[in-house]
Amino acid sequence: MNDDLMVEFIVEGGRATVFSMPPLKASGMDEFLAAFYQKYWHVVGADITNYYLTILRCEVLLEIINRTNILVIPKVVNSRNMSQFRPISLYKVGKMSSFALELDMSKAYD
Repeated sequence: MNDDLMVEFIVEGGRATVFSMPPLKASGMDEFLAAFYQKYWHVVGADITNYYLTILRCEVLLEIINRTNILVIPKVVNSRNMSQFRPISLYKVGKMSSFALELDMSKAYD
C-alpha cells in the first residue's frame, strides 16, 4: 500500500480522473460539471494538469492557495440565522486576478 502512495505523480492521472467521473457530477467548489472538463479538455487540460501537479509536488504553498475572505449577504431584512444569509467566498487567483465563489454554508449550521 505504501508503494502506491509513493508513486510519482503523472500528467495522465488528471485526465484519467476527469474522464472517470460521471458527466453530470460537479467536480468541486467551482460547480462546473465533469462534462465541461471532458468536452473542453483540449482547451483546459494543460492548465488543470499543471495546477494540480504544482500542488501535489509541493511547488506552491497551500497557504497561498487557501486564503479566503468570506462575506455574508442577507437575503431578508433583519436576518437572524445562517439560512437567511448568502455566503460568498472571495479568494485571489494568480497575481492580478480575483475570483468569487458562492458556498452553501447554511447546511453546516442547520
